Amino acid sequence: MEFDSKLMNSAVIINGVAAAEAASVMTLSGTMLGDEAAITAMTAGMIMGLGKVHNKNLSINKILGWLLPNVGLFLGSRVAAMSVKWLPLIGNAANATITFTTTQIIGWTVYLIFKDNKDLEQVGSKELHIYKRRAQNMKKPDVEQWFKDMPKEKVSEYKGLVEKLGQDGISEEEQDEILHKMQDLVAPYAKN
Repeated sequence: MEFDSKLMNSAVIINGVAAAEAASVMTLSGTMLGDEAAITAMTAGMIMGLGKVHNKNLSINKILGWLLPNVGLFLGSRVAAMSVKWLPLIGNAANATITFTTTQIIGWTVYLIFKDNKDLEQVGSKELHIYKRRAQNMKKPDVEQWFKDMPKEKVSEYKGLVEKLGQDGISEEEQDEILHKMQDLVAPYAKN
């Protein structure tokens, strides 16, 4: 199989943001502030990164204009997380796991839309359901195997970048720089 750099870069972005969001909800879900604003910002950053990989001209307003009305399609699982997140010990872990999975589904749905050379606003709700189903069922790159092949110091560096990506208040430029570093770090070990 021929190496697909768009697939590899998308996998790094999706996995990194999903991990950062999961870590963020572990930290923020028990606070009065909550985790939804941080998750929304990181998800928008993920979509922006996927847009750059696929040469899509996106603005944060365009992304939020698509994401917010369609978020219900992806959030069925997040509603379950909201109902258990206040339970001691298991609530945070369940919330983090559900957040990771939901972010992965959003990311791979957007990847498939861009792969078909469509813009987000071109996809209606019925078609979006089809893309979501395709994303859930598609064979995805084994990012965890890539990490097994990486030297431990590179994996630590990647995890440090994921942690940085999950910090509150980072700018779009900082997100972009972190995502590029993550892609460069993983590229030598990525296989389709």
